[in-house]
Formats: sequence, structure tokens, C-alpha cells
Amino acid sequence: SLLDELNLICSISPMPNHSETVYIVPQLLPITDLGHQVWVPKPVSQNHEYYIDFQHFYPESIFTRLLCVCLRHQLDCNYLSPIKDATIYRHQAWCTYGTTHAYHLCLSKDMRCKCIKVTIRCDDSESPLRVLEFLHHNLTAITNGDFQKVKYTIGPACPACNGENGETDVHVLSLASGNDVVSGAYNQFWCHGVLITINEGKIKPDGETGQIPSSPIRESRGGSFNGSPLQTLDDDTRIENLPHSLYREIRDTLRIPSIRGRDYKGLAGLLGKTFREVSLLELEPNPCDALFKDWITYDDATLGHLINHMKTLEHYDIISAIDEYKSQM
Repeated sequence: SLLDELNLICSISPMPNHSETVYIVPQLLPITDLGHQVWVPKPVSQNHEYYIDFQHFYPESIFTRLLCVCLRHQLDCNYLSPIKDATIYRHQAWCTYGTTHAYHLCLSKDMRCKCIKVTIRCDDSESPLRVLEFLHHNLTAITNGDFQKVKYTIGPACPACNGENGETDVHVLSLASGNDVVSGAYNQFWCHGVLITINEGKIKPDGETGQIPSSPIRESRGGSFNGSPLQTLDDDTRIENLPHSLYREIRDTLRIPSIRGRDYKGLAGLLGKTFREVSLLELEPNPCDALFKDWITYDDATLGHLINHMKTLEHYDIISAIDEYKSQM
């Protein structure tokens, strides 16, 4: 049916010895406490948490469609499973991916939170990326079909800066966005002066090779720190990989209102944002952060392009701050 094709309902073919077709309508499912838990306790190392960040868009309608896709996939993979007894609610569901993974989808009822939280459970020998790739593939199809203006980022929450604002403002370390494939073999991100290493979708704990627990800029002025090379900044450095102290200085400078357009609104104009999009940014708790979070979903979100934009805005103080930071490395 059309509703099935649009993933607004999930129809289940008759089970053996039954004649009726069952329909699951996510919007009509009961609402339960988001703290409700059905999984039995497992070692923490087997649970991997990720967020799908939709930036300015509360993704309830997307969650509805994604829920139908996940339930349909579960049914196709295990036709004889008692799908009618699955733990499914309007804002969360517990699903399985084959025989190797289980995952929990959760949409916050707080509309300030623009994320879908995904908890993946698997053995230490398995990679959670299999489920992330499945979700990303289907989200791409959903957004390309009905939500072409909506952008999202998938990844774990940054361990260096999250927690202060709960889950209403999550810094997601991007493993995938838009039509990109999930990148999980080996990724490194800088935030709050911390180098965060992700391997196969799993954040490596402090002390493992490649993990720098604090900024080498603060600890050393040359050579290496803990056996790892110091980070260098060049024109190809992604905005999301800037050391947090430098990013914060740039952000705070652009937050200062300017009648000459030398603030985040001026940068938004250079990035092609419309008047309506800038007005929506103003509704965010930190519009400048929201602008940068949106920009990093694009390929041109690099330090080189930022410097060029600062030249256009005649923000030579920001350019000087970047040059000074480079000279310290």
C-alpha cells in the first residue's frame, strides 16, 4: 500500500495458520517513560551509544519512518519471530540486526533535542558499524525522498565536552552525514584540547595507542607527547577538528553583534544561508555554534575556507589568532 511505501505503517503478512494481516502504526503506539529498559544488564563494553543529529529539525516524522524500516527488516530476517510481541513504543523500540547485534532507538520527547539516540549491543569481536551503516543507508533514502532540506550527522557523543547540557545539545563526532558512507576504520577528532580516537566505531579509552588525554599544546612546545605527533593546522583541516580553545575564540568573536555584518550572520550569508535560515539560527541557544554544526556537514568546512571568509568580513583579528596558534605548534 502507499502508506507502506512511505514507511508510515508497517504491515506484517499473515503468520502460519493465521489469515489476518497485522499493521503497526508508530503514531498510534503507546508512549512510555524513556527510562524504561528491557535489556538485561551486560558489560558496558558491549553497549555503544551514538546520536543521529538533525541540527534544527525535530525528527519525529523521520523517526516514524525509520521505525517502520527497522521493524520490517527484523521481520524479513527472522520471519518466524513473534514480531507482534516486540518491545515497540511511539518514541523508542528495541530491535535486532541479524543474530549478532541488538539496538535501541530512542527519540527524546523534549523538542529541544534534535537527535535520535542509538544504543548498539554486540560482542567485543563484532563492530557496531554494521548497524550504523544500515541506519544511515535507510535514513539517506528517507531524507532524499521526503525531507530533502534536512541534514543529519551520525556518530558518538564527544566525551570531551558533553554532559553539561544533557542531551539537548550533543556534540556528535561525525562518522557519516548526508550521502557519505560510514567512516569507521580509523578517525581522530580534536575537542577541548583532547585528541579522540575512534576505531571501528568504538571510542578508544585513555591510555591506548593514539589517544592523547590532554592537549599537547599545553603540555609541550615541540616534539611529541605520549609518543604521538603534535597536531598541525593547515588549509585542509576540517572545522570540527580545530582545537577547542581556538574554535571557542573564533566562535565567541563571531557572536558579538556587528552592524557591519562582521558576526556569525555575515558568515552565514557567505555560506549561502537565506534570511529565513538565519532567522532560525537566531532561535538556537547558541546561533554561532548551530551555524558551525550545519557547516561541517559540507565538504568546504575547512580552515582555508574559514580564513578566506574572515578576509571577506575583514576579521583580521581572527586570522591573527589562527596564525598565532599555528606558530605555537
